[in-house]
Amino acid sequence: GVQRRWRGLRGRRDAAARGTLQAVVRSWRGCVAEEVAAVLVLQTAWRSLLARRIAAARRTAVAMMQVACRRFGACQRMWQRRCAEAATRLQAQWKAASARRHFQALRGGALTIAAMWRGLVGRRHAANLRRFQERRRRWLAASALALAASAEAAERELAAAAAAQEAALATEAEKAAAEEMESVAEARADVKTDGDGMSAAVATAVTDADADTPTAAETNAATDADADAVSETEAEVE
Repeated sequence: GVQRRWRGLRGRRDAAARGTLQAVVRSWRGCVAEEVAAVLVLQTAWRSLLARRIAAARRTAVAMMQVACRRFGACQRMWQRRCAEAATRLQAQWKAASARRHFQALRGGALTIAAMWRGLVGRRHAANLRRFQERRRRWLAASALALAASAEAAERELAAAAAAQEAALATEAEKAAAEEMESVAEARADVKTDGDGMSAAVATAVTDADADTPTAAETNAATDADADAVSETEAEVE
């Protein structure tokens, strides 16, 4: 009976101890579960923070890489454009230099040909001009001789004509003077016979006759006019 009681007591004690232990274990497990939950929350928050930081760092790194790549691409494109522009300028300068050399060569050849042609044309023109001047000089000399001969002939003819005209004028003047003198003598005779009444009429007739008679001055003026006409004719012939 004692053993039974002892075993019962021990069993009750053990059961109470197991119950207490189980309660302690359950409470510890609850605390542990809460701690685990808190740790999980902390881990989750820390991991999310780390993930966000890593994502931000990755985005920053990607953005920096993109910027670097874009900068590199832009630099490459700018370098290529500058190289192309430099090559274009070099080609343009080379083409311009080649064109200038070619143009200068052509211009030099053209100038040489033009100088040779102008020299040939100038020599031909000078020879033709010398021949023309020689022919002109000969023709002028012959013309001058012919004109001098014709002028001398014309002068002789004009002198003969002037002398003949002067002789004719002198003869006519002498005839007219003689006729007037005869008429005057007859008028005076008639006046003497007719009387003093006719003296005035006779005197008037004598005055008119004297006025109509050419004087020596008028004869000289006519001769000078004929000489001037001869000089003008000689000038026209020359």
